[in-house]
Formats: sequence, C-alpha cells, structure tokens
Amino acid sequence: MEISPEHILLASLVISVIVIYYWYQLGVNVKEIKNRINRNDFSYCIEEAKIAEFSGKKDDALNWYYRALYFEIYKNTDDSNRTNRIENLKNEYGESIAKLGGNWPQS
Repeated sequence: MEISPEHILLASLVISVIVIYYWYQLGVNVKEIKNRINRNDFSYCIEEAKIAEFSGKKDDALNWYYRALYFEIYKNTDDSNRTNRIENLKNEYGESIAKLGGNWPQS
C-alpha cells in the first residue's frame, strides 16, 4: 500500500493542530501557575511582616510590608483596578506601616 502525498499532508496538518493545541494549553497553565505564585508571594510577605513586627524587628517588618505591597500593586493587580486596590491596601496596612515608623510608598 502506497501512501499518497495528500495523506501525508493531512497527517502533518492534524499533528500540527495537536501540537499547537498542547502548546496553547501549556501557556495557559504556566500563566495560571505564575498568578498563583504571585498571590502566594503577597501572603507570604504579609506573614513575614507580621512575624517580624511581633519579634520587634521594625525595619524587617517594614521591608516585608513594602515587598508585599509591591507584589500586590504591581504584580497581582491590573491597571484598571490599581487605584481601588491601593486604597484598600492603605486602609488595611497603612496603620501598621505608620506604627512601625514607615511612610506609605509613593507609586
């Protein structure tokens, strides 16, 4: 049985579509994993800030709060929601930062 060029072309097309689909799925999964890591970075930094604050390490606590704010404002929040998110974060963490002698970071 001889394989015609049309069959080879059709098989190549099918394989190409399958490969493109899997590359697309891989890209979607990588983006989802990246977003989860970023959210975890914010939570991790907040926990570290609270631990440092509890331990009396004010400078370390401030650094952790600032790092958490950076992750949340610039990595986890899109431009359209940034202003509202900054206000929410300021209400939630502004007092802790001020109590440690820090200032709200300029964006």
